[in-house]
Amino acid sequence: DIGSHGLLAPWLFLSLGAIPDLLQVWDLYPKFRGGLEVAVFSSNGLCRSNGRFKASYHLVFPDIIVDRPEKCTQASRKCGQHPSARHIAVRNHVVCRLSDAVDAGGALAHLRDDLRRCCDSEVVSESDDDATYLNDWTEILDEFPLWHEPGPDAATGLRLPFTDKPREGRPKLPLGRWRFSSATSSDVSLKDWPPICSIEQLRDLDLVEWVRLGDISANVTGELTPWSEAGLHPDALSELKCPDCWTDTDCI
Repeated sequence: DIGSHGLLAPWLFLSLGAIPDLLQVWDLYPKFRGGLEVAVFSSNGLCRSNGRFKASYHLVFPDIIVDRPEKCTQASRKCGQHPSARHIAVRNHVVCRLSDAVDAGGALAHLRDDLRRCCDSEVVSESDDDATYLNDWTEILDEFPLWHEPGPDAATGLRLPFTDKPREGRPKLPLGRWRFSSATSSDVSLKDWPPICSIEQLRDLDLVEWVRLGDISANVTGELTPWSEAGLHPDALSELKCPDCWTDTDCI
């Protein structure tokens, strides 16, 4: 789930939402370097909750099956058991690699600065030695839809294609499908990031096919796609703590 606020948002997919994400996924699933399909859904328009233009992109990798993390509850504390939840581990890996690339300078560092300026450098949270901005990587690649919230009234996850949030006017629509491949090794320099890729646009789908493709909760086999855990960023697993636990000291 990729979302950005500000006038730069429509170009976010071209600069961030496709090739950079794919490089990070290849770190963990190197067997797909020969060809990895990605389907992209977009939900753009005025975000009424904060009065800003917002572009949201949902990237679906049909070839890769992961498991979903579950939030802690009063009845069941699960902190420390989340490393098996690959969905959030992969997301954290991408965020960490993006942050490293920004620290190395270059195009992504300029993009990060532009994204912050688009939202007037609005701060969403801060601590004694750090601040999180509205368009920081941790906010752009939002983790909250990835967490399962147990309970009969929970409404977490990613909505289906062609649906909209209440009173929002930003329906989720398909942009297209592509297959990416790269002969570049995974140890490409951060300053040379992203790697050289070949991109093949795949055929369009009918409405029912798009809905089925966008339903990421459907797993026919029930089996996870084998991954290379050794490729995880060293900080990715340390961030595996449910969002509620950041503010609930009883969970820690």
